[in-house]
Amino acid sequence: MDEASKTRARLESLELFAARTLELEAVLELVEESVASSLGRRAVRELAPLPDAEVRAALDRVLEVQRLERARDLISLGGVTDPLPLWLLDPPFIFPS
Repeated sequence: MDEASKTRARLESLELFAARTLELEAVLELVEESVASSLGRRAVRELAPLPDAEVRAALDRVLEVQRLERARDLISLGGVTDPLPLWLLDPPFIFPS
């Protein structure tokens, strides 16, 4: 195993340790109980620790939404539903463009 692979394995091990120590699963169960939509519940179930670069990218997206909110350039999320069941149809649903 080369050095980069060893480093990746060590980081994955540390992330798993942190998730267990912080009782991530228990916290996610509590959050899922308060979610009102199927889309939100799926999003909570899919949460997992991210590598630093992905965390930074996610925070950049949050900052963009915060800027829109401060500018009163609101994003309408009314009527948003989980699109996954449509993607899983056979044949798949084609979203209009």
